[in-house]
Amino acid sequence: MLDTIWMKIVAVLQAVQGGMDQLLAPVDATAGPAVSIFLLAVGVVLLTSWFGRFKTRRYRELEGEFWHWFHVRQAALEAGDGQDDQKSALAKNIDKAKLNEVYYNYFFEGLLNNLLTRYIPIMLVAGYINTAYRPEALMASTGQKALFALPLGSDPVTVGGVFWYVCCLGLAALLRVGLKRARRRGNAPVGEVEHAVSH
Repeated sequence: MLDTIWMKIVAVLQAVQGGMDQLLAPVDATAGPAVSIFLLAVGVVLLTSWFGRFKTRRYRELEGEFWHWFHVRQAALEAGDGQDDQKSALAKNIDKAKLNEVYYNYFFEGLLNNLLTRYIPIMLVAGYINTAYRPEALMASTGQKALFALPLGSDPVTVGGVFWYVCCLGLAALLRVGLKRARRRGNAPVGEVEHAVSH
């Protein structure tokens, strides 16, 4: 049974890889593999940003519970006849009773949520790039084993597919942040824009 499931998973992955090869073939032929990898990185950043908006119901419940107990702890620190020892002891009891438990559940639920919506898509595309743009495939399609070479010193530094993908991910993320900030400034009232510029 497990062998059958695994074979189906492999078949699906091969079909997806074949579809990606056909989709990127025109870009590879006209602009080159480096541009294809850049477009993949941009697509991954946009896709994971969109996926990141969706949170599980348990995550939202744990988030609300965490902030509830956090505010209870803050109120406990501010309470109690001005005696720091009493405040500290009460806050510690609240930590032991509920806040730590809720925090760890909230943390791990957020980690699982990010794993599904961010890290797995990034790693899947990295695996595809590692296969589709490996040195042998690049040699067959472009006549060289790397995407390009950087003339640093006497020996040029060659850039492979996965390294270029990581660089493109960082660049795409920075571009996304810059566009969001520019959009916020464009939507801000005139007074807020003038205040931001003056400071």
